[in-house]
Parts: sequence; C-alpha cells; structure tokens
Amino acid sequence: MRGKLTGIIGPMFAGKTTKLIEIYDNKEESKVIIKPSIDTRYSNDSIVNHDGIGRSSLVCLDSYDLWDKLQDDLPQNIFIDEVHFFDSNIIDLIDNILDLGKNIYFSGINLDIKGNPMIFKGDNQPEFNMGDLLIRCDKIYLLTSLCEVCGKTATRTIRIDKGDSNDFVGGKEKYQPRCREHLDI
Repeated sequence: MRGKLTGIIGPMFAGKTTKLIEIYDNKEESKVIIKPSIDTRYSNDSIVNHDGIGRSSLVCLDSYDLWDKLQDDLPQNIFIDEVHFFDSNIIDLIDNILDLGKNIYFSGINLDIKGNPMIFKGDNQPEFNMGDLLIRCDKIYLLTSLCEVCGKTATRTIRIDKGDSNDFVGGKEKYQPRCREHLDI
C-alpha cells in the first residue's frame, strides 16, 4: 500500500517547522527528520524553529544524498524540513519512497518573494516547483503568519534587505511575512 504524503506550507514565520515537530513527536513508529545542509540558521545538525525548539536531524546535501543515507534502513515516517532547499529530484524520490509504503511529511515555503510557486533550490529545471510536490499530497496544512505592517493574516513573504534572490536562508533580518495589501511597502 502506498504511503501518505503530508505537506506543511506557508510564508516564513508561520510555524511550519513547529507543526512538523508536533506531528513528529506524536508518531510512535520508526521515524527520522531530514534537514537540508544549506540551512544552518540555528543549528548544523537539528531542525530548529524560530522559538529555539528543535529536534536532532539527519543532514543531507541534496536528494541523492538523502537516498544514500536512508535506502538501507527506511523508517516508516520520514520528515523533511525546508523541502524547497532540495533539488527538484526530491519529487521523484518522494514518489518512490511513498511507493514503498512509507509516509512522508514535509515543510516548505510555497511561494517565492514575487508570489510565484517556489522553485527548488539551485535547480536548473525551473519548470519544477512546490506546486508539483503539493499536487501529490494526501493532506496539506496551509499555515499563515501575521503581516508585519498591519497584523492581518499574511500569506506571503517579502525580502526587506537589498537582495532579490529566493534563497530564503535567513530570518527577520532579511524577510517579513506580509498580507497582500502590504507587499510593496
């Protein structure tokens, strides 16, 4: 029987990692948390939310490294934090792991700073984005944050420093959640 895919998405500061940890903590069966090596904001070897709550994780460079580290001993539940930092091959890898009857839970930013579907990190295949992963989900949690300007529901992330890339490695010094009304301020 095919495993289940659960996505946790939204803008920065919406609580995506917190939700991933909550689901992880409630699973009794074998489990592992995967973290992309590019995300060193709070820890090199743990996923950590913006409040400092974390869990030890397996650090992977890309989707190939993830498979190399897991293939011999796949747990029943695989948790991937910041999935958008992986290459788009993560989509096929997730499909293959689901076909083995394993469950996958991921968190990630669904929209880039221009409001387009987030393209996977360092990918030379921009035709693949978070939307391609989301359409495979059995369940999706769409989380929101609070707009830094007005306090209303924020579904977007803007970059407040001078850069315009979509790397999203950073915190409040680079990014803010915003509602649609305050995207251009």
